[in-house]
Amino acid sequence: AVVTDDSIMVKKVSADSQEVLGYSETDFYANWVFIESIDKIANLTVNSGGKSYSFDIKANSDEEADEKYIVNYDGKTLKSSNFQAFYQYCISLNCSDFSTENLNTPDEASLVYSYNDGSKPVTVTFKKATATKHQYYVNGSPMGKVNSSEFNKMDKYLQQLVNGQTVTNN
Repeated sequence: AVVTDDSIMVKKVSADSQEVLGYSETDFYANWVFIESIDKIANLTVNSGGKSYSFDIKANSDEEADEKYIVNYDGKTLKSSNFQAFYQYCISLNCSDFSTENLNTPDEASLVYSYNDGSKPVTVTFKKATATKHQYYVNGSPMGKVNSSEFNKMDKYLQQLVNGQTVTNN
């Protein structure tokens, strides 16, 4: 039986014509670990390898400027395109497995997104789950797993960024 918003009665339809009936819960999940427009972010703090890296982000008010954003790290202004490549990688991390488990391992890394409007920050944390997977959490809630190779690339790009190298997001 099916009812639509503009129906005045219940209609009988074949179950074969309703693909949605065969979907599982995970079919409705987004694959991205965490996606947010850089325009909404005032600061991104990355904790990795026992170190903390804090990036202050501000849109450049000079519309003629080559750099769309002013990104400061450790008292220096970074090349905006390098930071944008790193940021793009962070928000394009994909969940490879929506299963979660109870892990008692330490955090290997975290990304703390602080907003321009003063909203509560969002923290994405990563813990090693297996030799090939890292489980991720959004504000403490386990969400799924990413491939460790993809997780390791994030640290590689972070090191390129803070060392003033071109971030090779490939």
